Amino acid sequence: MSDHILFDSLGTDLSSGITLIEASAGTGKTFAISMLILRAVTELEIRVDQLLVLTFTVAATEELRERIRTRFESARKLLAGKSVEEVDEVLARWAQNVSDKKRYLLLLEEALLDIDQAAIFTIHGFCHRMLSEQPLETGQLFEVELTSKTDQHIAQLARDFWRNTIYPLSPHLCGLVVSRYYTPELLYQSVQGWGDRSTKVIPSLRGIDSTIDEVEHRFRLLSSWWQENKVRLIEVLQETVAGNYWKKDFSDSLTTRFQHLTTLFVSTKLPSARDLEWLTLEKLQGALKKTRLKGDEKRSDFLRSIPLPGSLLTTYLDSAEHFILEIRHQLIDYIQTHLPITLQSSGKISFADLIDKLAEAVRSKDGRWVRKRIQERFRLICVDEFQDTDALQWYILYQLFGASNHYLYIIGDPKQAIYRFRGADIHTYYEARQMAGNRLTLQKNFRSHPRIIKSVNRLFQRSEFGGEPYRYVDAAKQSSDGMLRCNDQDCSGIVLCHLMNSGEEGVSMSSGVAQAMRRNWICTEIQKLLSAECAYTISEKIDESTDRSIEISAQDVAILVRTNDEAITYKNLLSKHGIPSVMTSKTSVFETPEATELLTIIEAVMNPHRNGLIQRIFSSEWFCFSAAEIYALSHDEAAIGTMISRFQEYAIIWNESTFLSMINRLFRDFTVLERVASYPDGERKTANILHLCELIQQVDSSHYGADQCIHWFKEQVEGNRRWEEHELRLESDEHAVSIVTMHSAKGLEYPIVFCPDLMNPLPQFSDRKPAKFQRDKIAYFDIGSKDYTANRERSIIEEEQEELRLAYVAITRAKLCCYLFWGDTREITNRYRGSFRSPLGRLLFPEGRAAYHAQLSVLRELSGEGDSFSYQAVQNEEISEPHKLTPSPAVLALSLRPKGKRTIYADRTITSFSGLIQQRSYDQVHGVKDENYPERSSHQSDMEFDLPGGISFGNVVHDALEQLDFRDLAEGKVEGALEKICLKHRVDLNLDRLEILLKKTVTASMFDSTAEEQPFTLSNLEATQLNKEMGFTFKIEQMNIKRLNQLLAGDEIYAPLSPKKMHGYLTGFIDLICMHQGRIYIIDYKTNNLGISQQYTSREAMQLEMREHNYGLQLYIYTIALCRFLRRFNQEFKYEKDFGGVLYLFVRGMDPKQQGSGVYHYLPEQSLIEKLDRCF
Repeated sequence: MSDHILFDSLGTDLSSGITLIEASAGTGKTFAISMLILRAVTELEIRVDQLLVLTFTVAATEELRERIRTRFESARKLLAGKSVEEVDEVLARWAQNVSDKKRYLLLLEEALLDIDQAAIFTIHGFCHRMLSEQPLETGQLFEVELTSKTDQHIAQLARDFWRNTIYPLSPHLCGLVVSRYYTPELLYQSVQGWGDRSTKVIPSLRGIDSTIDEVEHRFRLLSSWWQENKVRLIEVLQETVAGNYWKKDFSDSLTTRFQHLTTLFVSTKLPSARDLEWLTLEKLQGALKKTRLKGDEKRSDFLRSIPLPGSLLTTYLDSAEHFILEIRHQLIDYIQTHLPITLQSSGKISFADLIDKLAEAVRSKDGRWVRKRIQERFRLICVDEFQDTDALQWYILYQLFGASNHYLYIIGDPKQAIYRFRGADIHTYYEARQMAGNRLTLQKNFRSHPRIIKSVNRLFQRSEFGGEPYRYVDAAKQSSDGMLRCNDQDCSGIVLCHLMNSGEEGVSMSSGVAQAMRRNWICTEIQKLLSAECAYTISEKIDESTDRSIEISAQDVAILVRTNDEAITYKNLLSKHGIPSVMTSKTSVFETPEATELLTIIEAVMNPHRNGLIQRIFSSEWFCFSAAEIYALSHDEAAIGTMISRFQEYAIIWNESTFLSMINRLFRDFTVLERVASYPDGERKTANILHLCELIQQVDSSHYGADQCIHWFKEQVEGNRRWEEHELRLESDEHAVSIVTMHSAKGLEYPIVFCPDLMNPLPQFSDRKPAKFQRDKIAYFDIGSKDYTANRERSIIEEEQEELRLAYVAITRAKLCCYLFWGDTREITNRYRGSFRSPLGRLLFPEGRAAYHAQLSVLRELSGEGDSFSYQAVQNEEISEPHKLTPSPAVLALSLRPKGKRTIYADRTITSFSGLIQQRSYDQVHGVKDENYPERSSHQSDMEFDLPGGISFGNVVHDALEQLDFRDLAEGKVEGALEKICLKHRVDLNLDRLEILLKKTVTASMFDSTAEEQPFTLSNLEATQLNKEMGFTFKIEQMNIKRLNQLLAGDEIYAPLSPKKMHGYLTGFIDLICMHQGRIYIIDYKTNNLGISQQYTSREAMQLEMREHNYGLQLYIYTIALCRFLRRFNQEFKYEKDFGGVLYLFVRGMDPKQQGSGVYHYLPEQSLIEKLDRCF
């Protein structure tokens, strides 16, 4: 059939064959299923044990079973003439039309007796049951455990593959793999997400042996060419360097490049593309000075005069790349083959293997017996949430029930297919839709206010889903059935919140600014909605003549976000406003801050002598020792000895009794639980602490011992091997704002919904990320074929289509009001797509980017179309300290001791840059994080240096650069010094990699200037020109933060501070002060992870990093401190003449081959520094 027919729960004939029912959001899908089952049992006389109902989750199966039971019971009472509470009109009409009530009554009574035996499963539960009931025919074990936890098994298989496949390779070939993927984990990450066995991985395998032979043959040819031509090549290139034909960075690095290649061609390591690509015509073309050779023809003639390897190089690189692809492809095959065997050896089976096994049993030579038994067992099959199935699941269902005289009903909505990342395949839905003999649709929405429905129809009217246009939905309710009322007016509908840039009109804003604006405005708006003075109420219809108005409460409001991290941010912000909230996603209790804090405490109990552990826990909010108390404790040997003895007593209690005995004693001694309960969200924090303690006690009661308990708990907290323990649901959660990820919100509904993330585009598709796409009814997984670029675009299109469907799901959760946010965020090439590529951007502006006035016109035009949309301008204004709602009496009753303060409030305060940003920074208060800066996966950042992130690693680098001579680092004369530094900080590092990083740091030129006779490098500085770790302390009479913010408004590297009174002293340490060519420079080392690509070490990327961490504030403080010092002790000091500025060295991005790479240089104006100085 080419079009859909409206599904009538009473009048539509029940037909055999395949029937598709398309059920848009809120159209009563579960109601329709229960009526369908009722009619099947009565009209078709299908027994309950002949019914098969499949849905997506275990919770949904329980809900369906209960709804069907309730429907049977209500129908039975109606037919028996008994009264039924809240009988719906459809069921009443059905009962009236029954002619043989006695027969129907008998069938329903029998069905109710057997309802618990009804086959209502998830698709995996169905496969498990069928395999278990027919083990001999399917080859299934009699006793097998179904598991979703395969990550650890896959990680082990990746390590096995590494040992079995990579280790035996020749050193040449092994080096080629390791140059790209340094660990088995990184190799696995390069192919992660390929799906099931029905997915075709491309390019196809050619055979590892022949590929190895080709790589080695191509290398021998290239090596021979090198030996014959290297002398001539270096001569020609040196001549061209003398002729000033090349850009400076290429000329300066030429000697190093030749030395590196000479070493490679005689070493046991095959050169990688990164080693050789500079010899290709493309790279050399880019290294030429265009001003020296004008015109493509002249440049081509010039390059032809250079003896280059040409095709020998390109064919070698192609064969090397194909070898890497073969290794990656083999890893996929290895895991697919060995994972089922590994799981089976431990008596387990994965969800994917369940589907594979039943599909294999159905398609096998003896499969007719399996098919026959299952087909004879079931007559009517109802598949709910069909859009979330995949090709293999549909194959099973079709082979069993699609081509016979069964009643196969598939119910779903292509607009709500949002689980592609879990393996769901929307193309399967489209294929089944074409195969269906009957195509029906549910047309009326019973959830939302008519204005919401009208708005959704308007937003999606130009969208297509599977080649078919969006199908309009009608409202089943009237406005009078329920509304958001304000001053006796119906204010229901969609609110278009327009983020207005405070700068020049029409100028795009950064995504970080837009995010901060959304977050703060949402919290303020929710606070207004929940306040006693709020004019808004929810009006509900009680009967035809009566309605009631109730105040908006927290449980009426939901914020739908994209990630759990974003949910945590909103939860913290709402807490600051005194608004109760709950994260309704399934967050593990081991992922909470309380788990990390508890881990530190129990480690301190068993290791009280460990450096700084006791001081660390006392500074936390659980103990809230003041800075003065911690300082006194740290400098009082007797006091610290007493505290260590106290913790040793706790360890004795644990070893001699139980964990709970020990931890209860510790909590009682320091009144921990009472203090935590007094904090915002204290009930949740306390519940998590007690829950975690109970879990540790479970392990402790198994006689593991304290050390084993700590090891187990650490594994849970770090996520290496985690139990499925979610946060406990509290009674107070029922009276809190819900914060839900958009994926988790499917199936839920709320009166008022905020959707802040629909203006965010997908993250940039990273290079070499496998492309997953559909073509000609086949799912492909491209890990690097010749058509990779085109296939990557197909994958991006499919991801963007799913994002559009996710937007539909989010918006349709609203019953009365939905807030959408739009703002023009700027696009950054290859890094950030901009808001016009977001789901909401494509809905509002399907033609693409629009000018500011065109945007404004579209938004106001929508708000002017009837009353379904309203327009709200959101200004980028400075957010003041939030005004908190009054806490509930229950929370007030738990408050025994006020929260301690980290800051020492005395006549004078001693603070630092870290203290300023940690206590009151704009980033912390408002959660600003500029999303223009892309997320980088671990294998991107560690590909070149296998080095970790974090404070400990930063301390190692700082100590090395402080304690070791720069020239010794440049020459590799550091013997055991680096190892000692690592031991001091308890960091296990690859010392060779660390030495390379430090060597690059001290030998890289900090300026890209052809005028320099001697490059400005750390290793070229004389000892007399250096002052390492210069400390400073200067007095601040009254820190004028408001004036500071005004002076630095619009500064690219400064994030405004929240207003705060501060006086006393400002202290700190400057990593390095040095002199170069008569000018003084401030140098600060940063180990921030910027990635290895040039785009991450560009000035713009470093500028974003500077602002994100507010290094701009640090830069100005250091400059003021140095200028104060120099003016005091050197009256001849002149700022403009003697000061060269501040250099931030992002050491991971520094490279001697690229001058200035990873170096952020900034020289503030003298007038600005003088004005800033007066703020302190």
